[in-house]
This record gives sequence, structure tokens and C-alpha cells, in this order.
Amino acid sequence: MNFEDDRVEAGEVGNLGQISVLAAELVTRTEELEDLENIVKNRKKELRALTEETLPNALLEMGLSEVKLDSGVKIETKQFYRASIPKAREEEAFNWLRDNGHGDLVKHVVAVRFDRENDDAALALVKELEDQGLQPEDKSSVHTMTLRAWVREQIEAGEEIPQDLLGVYVGQQAAIKKK
Repeated sequence: MNFEDDRVEAGEVGNLGQISVLAAELVTRTEELEDLENIVKNRKKELRALTEETLPNALLEMGLSEVKLDSGVKIETKQFYRASIPKAREEEAFNWLRDNGHGDLVKHVVAVRFDRENDDAALALVKELEDQGLQPEDKSSVHTMTLRAWVREQIEAGEEIPQDLLGVYVGQQAAIKKK
């Protein structure tokens, strides 16, 4: 095929036909996958509502914390914790944690990107890097699992924490326990 003038040479029609069929198959498979991913996404939402709201609430209304099915499967509710500091409130949340004696949860990372020519400078201190005109990245974070564990400890110990600031959600969750 000559790409400069987009002409099809003799004998290439079959190849183009095959490419057309394969391209159509690619489009079809991509659309099928997107549909399946949407189905999975919706099922996960439904499952989450069932495990975190509908079933735990139904058990609570009956005064139960668990139920055993004839199949031997036991469904029990247990408290769970989730926490995620909103991006827009990170600085405020980090300051609260530091000011209230929990600064060890906040991890402070300083990073600098180097070109190959600057490998030796990687060993220098941050101040030296700034003096050399390099721009270090300065980032603070709290690991999600660490925050979740700490939130659980604080709530279970009866400590007051700013739940909205720390993005705390406490709920009940149904879990399947098989024999």
C-alpha cells in the first residue's frame, strides 16, 4: 500500500478486508468490555448497599447481630471503619493531627527529580539542593490503612476526633462466613 496517495494496490484488498473485520471486532469487544465493567460497577454498588445498609439494618431491627442459613453459611454484622482525608482539607487535617499529639501519623516526604547529570547531587541535603537551584517536591501524607487503624483505636477508646475533617465513616457490614 502506498500511504502517500492512499491508493490500494492489487492484492491488498483482501488484507484491508481482514483489517476491517479485525477493527470491527476490536470495537465490538471494547464495547462489550465497557458494558461488562459497568455491570460489575453497578453490582458492586448493590452489594455494598446490601452488606453495609440493607442487611445490617434488617438484622438490627430484629435485634440480631448474626443469622445462620440452612446451608451452613453464617451472616454476621460487625463494625467497620473507613477514613480518607479530603484533598481540600489535607493541610487542616495534618495540622490538627500534629497539634493533638498524633503527628507521627503524618509522613513527610521530600523528593527531588534529577537528570542524569545531577546524580551526585542526590546525596546532598534539601537546603543544598535549593542552594543549587533545584526544586524539591515537598509532600505530606497519612497512609490510609494507618489512619483507619488509628481512627478505630480513637473511637473505641472514646476519644473525640473531628470526624468530618478526617473523612470518618463508621458503619455495620454484613460478611459471609462459610463452614
